[in-house]
Amino acid sequence: MLSHIQQPFFLSTGSGQLILWNKAMEQICGLDGAQLATMTTWNLIPSPLPEATLHLAGEVLETGESRTQDSELISHVEGPGSPIPVRITFSRIETPESDPFLLIQMVNQTEQQRLEAELRQSQKMEAIGKLAGGIAHDFNNALTTILGLTESMMNGFTQPNSGSLREIYHAADHAATLTHHLLAFSRRQILQMRNIQLDGVIRNFGKMLARLIGEDVRLEIKAQPGLPPIRADESQIEQVILNLCLNARDAMVQGGRLGRETQGGERR
Repeated sequence: MLSHIQQPFFLSTGSGQLILWNKAMEQICGLDGAQLATMTTWNLIPSPLPEATLHLAGEVLETGESRTQDSELISHVEGPGSPIPVRITFSRIETPESDPFLLIQMVNQTEQQRLEAELRQSQKMEAIGKLAGGIAHDFNNALTTILGLTESMMNGFTQPNSGSLREIYHAADHAATLTHHLLAFSRRQILQMRNIQLDGVIRNFGKMLARLIGEDVRLEIKAQPGLPPIRADESQIEQVILNLCLNARDAMVQGGRLGRETQGGERR
């Protein structure tokens, strides 16, 4: 049976000593047979939570039920001790002469993770395009107000007064807010920690979100009144909200209602 396994695998004792492996295992590890013979399971797959991996292996040996786990393999292909992402399947192999062995099969996840990262980047660029297109009209209106009033004042058609200056200020402030949203989305905004009202952030960001999620998804906001402020960076909160809404939109292929709710918890 083992001779038909094409993916990298090795067979170990319950204590982790390697006793058998295939050529694919040597290739993915970047080690020859003599080097692998000195290794143990835990030299090759030092999980971020070693106790959990040891417990999982023990369960497989005890129950005989195969288990799968995402982890890392210490490979020497790219350099000494370079970790690569792998999906590992643990299985029990019965033998009449000795205690059961642990069969560990691996699937290299490097290419899969690269493709997933490219897909996420592509989706982000698509969202940026929609965001930029959606706010272009608002930004143009703000600039029209600023340029129109300043040009009128420069040409003497309008006298400088508090009302006109107030309009210019509000238009410029609105343009700055639009820029802030773009910077937050591209994650190029420097963190600015301060006390903010979460429900207010969500409501103010709602118009921008409505453009992004599309017309077939109805956006509804429900905020619990009287929530205390939280200390956070507003752009990062907006980024979290945006990611949640975009993920929800992608899952709603037929459209529908997308609700956002703020609620306070018990203080301890």
